[in-house]
Amino acid sequence: MSHPLSRIYFIGAGAIGTSLGNALTKNPNLQVRLLSIEEDVVRSINENHINFRYFPSVPLNSHLTATTNIDELKKAEIIFLAIPSVETVRYLY
Repeated sequence: MSHPLSRIYFIGAGAIGTSLGNALTKNPNLQVRLLSIEEDVVRSINENHINFRYFPSVPLNSHLTATTNIDELKKAEIIFLAIPSVETVRYLY
């Protein structure tokens, strides 16, 4: 019996979001995506499977993807906030 993919999004593609998201991709039933405001980080994750800014020497699972499109959060079943607390209020408003 196959299970539908659970769509998990992390708001933030820094150290915390990337490391937790990458760990979750080991479960084949999870679709994990990072939301970032940094286009170069998104491109690095999607094209090279590394986060050049926060983990330049750590290869990421090819199933971990990233986006800058905040509207994709509408597809999420689970959302984790993985941005620094000092940025939270500014980001949410």
